[in-house]
Formats: sequence, C-alpha cells, structure tokens
Amino acid sequence: ESAEAAQAVLDAHKEQVTETDATTLERRQIERAVEDFYEHNIEFLEAGLRLVRRQYPTTIGPIDLLCLDEQGQYVVVEIKAHEASDSAFGQILRYMGWVHHHMPDGQDNVRGIILAKEFGDRAHYARVGLTNSSKFRVALKQHLGSTQDV
Repeated sequence: ESAEAAQAVLDAHKEQVTETDATTLERRQIERAVEDFYEHNIEFLEAGLRLVRRQYPTTIGPIDLLCLDEQGQYVVVEIKAHEASDSAFGQILRYMGWVHHHMPDGQDNVRGIILAKEFGDRAHYARVGLTNSSKFRVALKQHLGSTQDV
C-alpha cells in the first residue's frame, strides 16, 4: 500500500528476503511512484492525453496506463523503473494487440509509449524494426528528471 508498509514487511522478514526479491520490490515501488505521478499529471507525458484507467485489467495482465489522445486513439503506456530492454516491446505489443481486438473503436486505433529511465541499444533497435514494418507505433519517453537522450 505504501513504501513504508513495504519497508516494514522487508524489515520483519529480512533474513528470508533474497537480493533478487529486494531488487524486484524496489523496481515495483519505483514503477508505482511513476504511475502515481502520471495518473495525476498525464499532460506531462503528452499534451491532450487523458487517462482512461490506471492498471487497466485485461486477460493478459494489467495495462499500466490506458489513455486516449486528442484524436480518440488509444495509447497504452508501459512503465519501466530503470532501463527498458527489447522485452518491453513484446509486453507493450501484447497490450496493444489486446486493445486492438477488445476495445470499442480499438481496431487499428492504438499506439504505445514505453516510459523508462533509460533505453539500451536493444530497445532502440527493436523500435527501429517496429517503425519500419508495422501499423503499430511505439514511442520511447523518459521519466521526468532523466538525463539520457532518447
């Protein structure tokens, strides 16, 4: 429910928590904080964007942020705490495909944004492959305060 509650659980069970578990929890806390910020400040992500729902439930997992842009196009936002790798593209494409098939007016009316602190070479090359061969378009955007150029 909060960073403090998560820390209390970690402190109470620290001898049972592996380093991998602690890293996963930290990543989830960062992603939740980024979601919190953009849920209330969606215009910082893109002018004219409006939030449909945070953690939109689907049969293939929750979409971090499901939005609509000024033209009525669905925008799937996938948030990564640190670096977004090429695997983020598989995830966002699954969600975009779900919107394409299941949302009213979703067919050929969906695009995605991967929001992360950093983007490695694999993410950049994966994006190039998409923009050259697909109707689906995915933008890379950095969290506010990040310093890496995208």
